[in-house]
Amino acid sequence: MSRFAVAAFALLLSACAEATGPIEATDLRVRVKLAKDTVAPGEGLAIAVVRTWSKALDPSPWDDAMLSPLTVRPIATTRREDTLRVEETRTFRVYAFGLKDVALPAIPFAGKPLAGGDLKITATRPFVVRVRPSLDPATPGPPELPDGLTERRPPWWFLAFVVGIVAFALAGRRRAPRTLADDDPLAALRSAEGWDELADALRRHVAAHYGVPAPLRTTEEVTAVLDDARITDALAACDQVKFAQHVPSPDAFRRMRDSLLTGVEA
Repeated sequence: MSRFAVAAFALLLSACAEATGPIEATDLRVRVKLAKDTVAPGEGLAIAVVRTWSKALDPSPWDDAMLSPLTVRPIATTRREDTLRVEETRTFRVYAFGLKDVALPAIPFAGKPLAGGDLKITATRPFVVRVRPSLDPATPGPPELPDGLTERRPPWWFLAFVVGIVAFALAGRRRAPRTLADDDPLAALRSAEGWDELADALRRHVAAHYGVPAPLRTTEEVTAVLDDARITDALAACDQVKFAQHVPSPDAFRRMRDSLLTGVEA
């Protein structure tokens, strides 16, 4: 039995074992499972993408190009559901052709409420597939592609998502020198002049006041543990502006900020 077959079988056993239990109690989540995180160039790697969503949401479609720059061969897709949620597991055989580690960006997943309302968005964390050279690095020779592989460009909306993350990170590097507002979430809330600043200050306030690491969690993860509609509604509104290109009026921003300040300072 080949090394890929062993790894794929182990990953399949893991997925089957998980599938015997109840579906995870979450409205929207996407996860990536790797049989291992180190491969040789051209060696097949077993990978599974698990997406879970509420039946009250219309999920965004899957595209194999989301695993770019890995070269992808789909293996199987399974799906199960209960009265409230759906779980979809896609397994693949992926390849890295080259001598450098392959960094994959975050895989986004969105759900539109069927009854109307704000778009829900989540994503995986970026991850790295480490490449272990199996040939002489000085004379590796050209890679030989197996038959039946698909190599597709990511869809435009996925590229826009990645560009948005990079732009946000670069903007963070160019921020002004630290002020009192950087250390005081309430001061940052009072001085916030845009939706990104408001979301950042609010997440730091949640971390300081409730002990929830909101700056490192998605809005859905914060909502699951924080019972405060004013804060969770504000975070959802900020996500709409950041990810869904929603452009509210300046008055809407001021009302949202003032409502938050009234709540946290009460």
